Amino acid sequence: MPCIPEGGHPKTSRDLNKEELENILSSDETGFQIQEEKMGNASQSLTTTTFNPGESVHIVIKETMNDAPSWFRWIHSTQRAFYRECLWYKVSIHLLAEAWPIIHDLSPKCYYAYHNYKLSLDKPWIWRNKEVRPPHDSLRELDEERKGKRTVALSALRSLGHFHGIWWQFLNRKNPKFNYTPGLTPEDYKYHFNTQDDSRMFLQWFKPFFKMYGGICRTHLSEPEGPDLERRILAYFKTGKLFDLTQRTLLNTSKEKSLFKTMVHGDSWRNNMLWRPSDNHVVLIDYQGQMMAHPGRDFWYFIYSSSDKSWRDKHLESCKTEYFRVYSSYLDKTEGLDFESFNDELEELRGASLMMSMCVEVISKYPKEFNKQSLFILGKDYKEAFKTLQAPPAPSDHPSLNVIRDRLIDTARDLRDLNVI
Repeated sequence: MPCIPEGGHPKTSRDLNKEELENILSSDETGFQIQEEKMGNASQSLTTTTFNPGESVHIVIKETMNDAPSWFRWIHSTQRAFYRECLWYKVSIHLLAEAWPIIHDLSPKCYYAYHNYKLSLDKPWIWRNKEVRPPHDSLRELDEERKGKRTVALSALRSLGHFHGIWWQFLNRKNPKFNYTPGLTPEDYKYHFNTQDDSRMFLQWFKPFFKMYGGICRTHLSEPEGPDLERRILAYFKTGKLFDLTQRTLLNTSKEKSLFKTMVHGDSWRNNMLWRPSDNHVVLIDYQGQMMAHPGRDFWYFIYSSSDKSWRDKHLESCKTEYFRVYSSYLDKTEGLDFESFNDELEELRGASLMMSMCVEVISKYPKEFNKQSLFILGKDYKEAFKTLQAPPAPSDHPSLNVIRDRLIDTARDLRDLNVI
């Protein structure tokens, strides 16, 4: 269904309660039963609205954070994260679905948003598409209990393969049946979704994180391994190797010349994926990080934020081949777009996992919720968390602290054994 303008409705999620949501949707449907579900520390809430037995709609609700601290609003205004997501639901998904209808299966069926940008999206709107499913076959989070299941991982990678491949065909004009619209051409998307930042300021922001990372290895591993891993991690950060990868995958993707380059989801960790047992794919949520980049960014971000070394030793190769089987179905069968070339480029980007995947592990699993007013990485809450994680183990430690420490050490050992760091 097209987007339905919804004037006069709440502008913040705290005002968009059960009754208001029923009121918004009641113009088209009746008999609502709404279950409100909290999704941990995710930036969106997911709600299941039951229309009739066996019929449900999953609704993602987003808002601009007008009461957020100035540093947060500055980042989001420069990165245009909220705008990118609204553009996905308002424009891009419908544009792509004309030639690639499978894109609807990869995205939530309902989305409510209010924004305060002085752009073309000038009022709240809602996009709906009812989906009939039996209650026992509902969408589920990719939680820690299911992280090691190969079937779930392959479902996630298939979805990323379709997402990347559809965008690749659109951006490279490889579907002769698609009619391009002025203002929504590949060139327009490349202009707006390529990043161009040559500064090292962003990476320096993460200096306390890597100091903490090295400190965990030094404190929680015996000599000589602990100090050696600390030295390797800090050297990877200080010598510029990590900066080069960060430019290719995040900061300055306009310089990425790979033939595999496409639109990436940008935040492809398990909390942004919902899985259903009967499907061979997942539903992707949170499209604020979309940008032009190498698809290896999404691949490694998902793999390292969802698995440990023992699981990767068993299943990584099958994950690579299954992902590429789907992605390559959209590519030209020309020289340079074969699996061997892709795998070589993929391995070049593996080291980026040391920052993005491990950072989200710390933030999502830390037992104490971070104050949203606290400056990301540099704020008081983060300083206290980093100090706690580096401290020697104590009987009073929350179990999540050891889970975080073990995951960071496991990743550092893996990248050391592969001669990445």
